[in-house]
Amino acid sequence: MVDLDPFLTLQEIVALLAAAHHNFKASRRGVENVLHTIELFSFVAQRKPFITEEQKAIRLQRCLERKDWTLEQWERVIWTDESSFELGSGGGQRRV
Repeated sequence: MVDLDPFLTLQEIVALLAAAHHNFKASRRGVENVLHTIELFSFVAQRKPFITEEQKAIRLQRCLERKDWTLEQWERVIWTDESSFELGSGGGQRRV
């Protein structure tokens, strides 16, 4: 269950267990202890920076300039950095 959706909250896990097993009685802390014994811990997911409209326009322009590049041209590119970013606005912290 936890493997299928890493964003489930502890409260949701307890509720799902109670729904699946009619006589299930356990506290949130009890379920958390069991998860910890199998080395499943929660942590705050890393925030990714948003890109501005100006940055989007620059990236689009660069893509359009290179859309017809040959394989030989791409082979001369040195890839030194891989970054992730988010489009739109996000909420607060998310535990996974």
